[in-house]
Amino acid sequence: MRRYGRRPSGGAVNFLARVSAAPSRQNEISFYADAGLVFTGLMPGRPNDTLGVAAGYGKVSPRLRDRQIADTEAVISDYEAVIEVNYSAEIIPGWSIAPDIHYIWNPGGGAENPARPGEPIGDAIVAGVRTVIAY
Repeated sequence: MRRYGRRPSGGAVNFLARVSAAPSRQNEISFYADAGLVFTGLMPGRPNDTLGVAAGYGKVSPRLRDRQIADTEAVISDYEAVIEVNYSAEIIPGWSIAPDIHYIWNPGGGAENPARPGEPIGDAIVAGVRTVIAY
């Protein structure tokens, strides 16, 4: 993570990124990359709140795809991609609540839908809430 600048109000922007690759012979995901930005103290009077935006991409290994192509009834996996937005609000000092939402393209790399055999799972919206209590 890299921090760029600090405003007199205490705000900051942090950047994060990672890239990884793995041999497709042993791994279902042969390539993965993600990146994001976290903004701290965007609003006056809320110096500890954060807004985060991130995206990720995972590529299914060619070896797995080849096995699926050989099995004519299998759904062919390709990739999974996600974008996430979250906001962490400090309710009182030491307690924060952070709702988040993710949009996922091709969940499971195009995994088969158990309710509709032969069809991939559709894109998904996933929402959650996290809380942190620091004492």
